[in-house]
Amino acid sequence: ITDGGKDCSSLTPGVPTITGPDPSVGDINVEYDFIFVATDLGDNIRYGIDWDSTDAFDVVDEWLPSDVPTDTYVLSGVEETIKHKWSSIGEKKFQALTEDDGGLQSDWTEHTITIGTGNTAPVAIIKAPNVTTEKTSPLPLNAEFFDSDDSPQDTFNGFRWFDGSCATGTLLYSSSTLQADNPTGPYLKDLSDGNHDISLEVVDNHGATSTCETFNIDINPPTECNNGSDDIDADTLADTLDPGCHSDYDPTNAGSYDPTDNDEGDEPLCSNSVDDDGDGYIDTNDPGCHTNNDLSDTYNRDDNDENTCGTPVGVCDAGETYLLCPSDCPFVWIEF
Repeated sequence: ITDGGKDCSSLTPGVPTITGPDPSVGDINVEYDFIFVATDLGDNIRYGIDWDSTDAFDVVDEWLPSDVPTDTYVLSGVEETIKHKWSSIGEKKFQALTEDDGGLQSDWTEHTITIGTGNTAPVAIIKAPNVTTEKTSPLPLNAEFFDSDDSPQDTFNGFRWFDGSCATGTLLYSSSTLQADNPTGPYLKDLSDGNHDISLEVVDNHGATSTCETFNIDINPPTECNNGSDDIDADTLADTLDPGCHSDYDPTNAGSYDPTDNDEGDEPLCSNSVDDDGDGYIDTNDPGCHTNNDLSDTYNRDDNDENTCGTPVGVCDAGETYLLCPSDCPFVWIEF
């Protein structure tokens, strides 16, 4: 090829332009892309790279395109990309030249990159407290996360939610993309009823994985009237046997049992199977639960006061004694 009658094949190729990470900082043992481009009228070219330009020798360590198995050249102006990494920290300088297929070489040009102390794993924080929630909740699990070493070369490359630990749990949801720094995950409705440890891990673009973050959640937890336990009322009765779990406070009425009731202790004192006033009598056997404090009169299941002392004032009735209520029952009535 000639340019105005001049043989261009005898022209020295131009020095390559090198483009690397922006800004020119990185981490140890992380591969970075470097792009080389140059022009040479009339010839095909390749790029020679000296990865350690701080030594006393200008030696090509690697050709681009590769010279294995044979020398390869590209057209003038064609970009070539190569990956390289460093295993130690500090300022790293390398140089490159352009060589044409006639063997002519350009001058060297130098490029600098600063390698830091190494990539640090990101940090994930689950944005949900330890909660008890109904399965119908529409809120998704979500989290926030950040890069712990603030390296400008770090980006987030994905996240994974697990039912259980990150190591052995069941994968619930994963994605290789992150939306608005907020990785959404499985909805609560996607989880089975019961107690769950939900875990999250985040991965950065270097493959570093965050510490597994876990929180505990109950999905549709059993109520006090459906958990097989004697709960807050401590009456030794549980679930179907507890009056407080029946709408009519009658444990003998199977139709009134309410397993969704979450308060065993809400039954009136005259229906709770407990001697509340300490007179030795319970519910239907306690005169205080009957009209006029008379066992032969109407039993009031909804009465919330078993006590008969002071009804009427100054009269100790229904088996109450002076020792039990001396202020309200100053006299002891004994029938012969």
